[in-house]
Amino acid sequence: MAFPKDITPDRLRDWAEEHLMYEVTTLVYATVEIGNLPDEPSAQENVLLESFAVHARCLDHFLWRGRDRKERDAFAADFCAPGDWERQRNGLVRSALDEIENGRRFGREVMHLTYDRIDGYGDSKEWPCGEATLEIAVALERFAPTALPDRLDDETRDFLASLPASLEPSKVNDSLPERPIGLIVGATGMDPRQFEGIAGGTINVGDIRAGGQGS
Repeated sequence: MAFPKDITPDRLRDWAEEHLMYEVTTLVYATVEIGNLPDEPSAQENVLLESFAVHARCLDHFLWRGRDRKERDAFAADFCAPGDWERQRNGLVRSALDEIENGRRFGREVMHLTYDRIDGYGDSKEWPCGEATLEIAVALERFAPTALPDRLDDETRDFLASLPASLEPSKVNDSLPERPIGLIVGATGMDPRQFEGIAGGTINVGDIRAGGQGS
């Protein structure tokens, strides 16, 4: 499948500044916030874990997939001289991502409502969020200097190049969990108490209003 003819270097640069940066920063935010949560199951963890999965999958495909039949999808190779990114990504560690991909967990447990979702509780439901985020961060660090000068602006390039170092806990970055980000895991779970109202009753679904409809 040919590269879209209407996508110019200027378009790639602007696209990365907005959309690639959005995927990266949202992935990191979701992972860090999972690490800051208490241990008990909550709806907040479910939402953050689903956000992690969506953005990790996007970046996994951006970094390691090819165009094939996806004419309008964006790939890291689009930003580099032919063959350069494929050579650079060889040897990158992606054990956590492979664990998720081999179990087809992005699709089976998040993107689609399937009978292959993991039941109950326990280690089998855990997602290696921190490890996967670090694997993506290291790949983006390598991608940054490989991208051609006219296809990635300096601010985006510098951000991606410094990403792994920025995920190390320090006194400067108080938002990071105390434990190393690589140890952060998430797991879907449900605590029925989170749906109790202030007076002890359950939420009245009929009272939920769609946003923008007014009161």
